[in-house]
Amino acid sequence: MEIWEHDGNLYEVSSNYCLPDEAWTYELQGITGPPGTGPHLDVSIPDQTPEGPFTPRSQRHVIVSFGPGSIPWLILRRFRDHVQSSGDIVTKDQPAEVVGDLRWSYNTWHFGDQRCEVNSFYFSDRDAWCYELCIPDPDPDANNYLEVLVPDITPNGPYTQATIDQVIATPHGKLNLHWPIFTHFLTVLESSGALTP
Repeated sequence: MEIWEHDGNLYEVSSNYCLPDEAWTYELQGITGPPGTGPHLDVSIPDQTPEGPFTPRSQRHVIVSFGPGSIPWLILRRFRDHVQSSGDIVTKDQPAEVVGDLRWSYNTWHFGDQRCEVNSFYFSDRDAWCYELCIPDPDPDANNYLEVLVPDITPNGPYTQATIDQVIATPHGKLNLHWPIFTHFLTVLESSGALTP
């Protein structure tokens, strides 16, 4: 277990084998404030050989599940890198290509037969540029998406993006993402110029 700090808030990072799911799980939990009220997310890596030593299945089967609550971008990125460096994300047996970028304000991304939408727009009510990764759902009342807000430090003038330490990610609805979609979204934002160090 590790404790990370960002802007006065604490985050607990742990990992364990979850017997009911037959998967290794990495967990990020905000621990500032009353118990159970902080943001959290889990990365579940299915076990290919549950009857023997843990053998991770391909990254195509790894699921990232968000609970309610906002997570600073720097904590989200650090957690991604922590899980990636664990050696439990297996990429060799199957490519996990996500097709999609940020060239337009409305994008359709594809990962196998999974489709998702990525939008970017100025959110005037929040004085921020917004990036949304949306997962379509057959239920018309469902609204499952990950929102990343980049504050505008000059809201009454030309848009000036805040530095990356002020960027916040907030899940909405019931959000479960395949690991390759989650990591592709973070990588595309980081490489597109959307975020300022």
